Amino acid sequence: MLQVEFRLEDHLKNIAENADPLIYYDTIFENTNLRVGVLRLSENEKDTQSPHTEDEIYYCVKGDGFLNIEGKNYLVKPGKIFFVGKGELHQFHGFSQEIVILYFFS
Repeated sequence: MLQVEFRLEDHLKNIAENADPLIYYDTIFENTNLRVGVLRLSENEKDTQSPHTEDEIYYCVKGDGFLNIEGKNYLVKPGKIFFVGKGELHQFHGFSQEIVILYFFS
């Protein structure tokens, strides 16, 4: 049976327990049409992602800072949602505390 309920805390724990410091995300759900996950960056941690081959939605759960999309900065804070088109350069930066972001690829 397909899992239909998930706990964000479990996936944040997976990130915290990962020995590789470059792994700051965890996949929550994935099928052929959709991938959902969470990323967690500590204060001043560098976002090392590169452009993706799918469109993406980001939802800020915790923290604040900026999301740079193709050279333009957008203020990130809890409750804000962003769309990043496939192939677009983007990075989170300028956060003074941990940020937690849900992402949706399709």
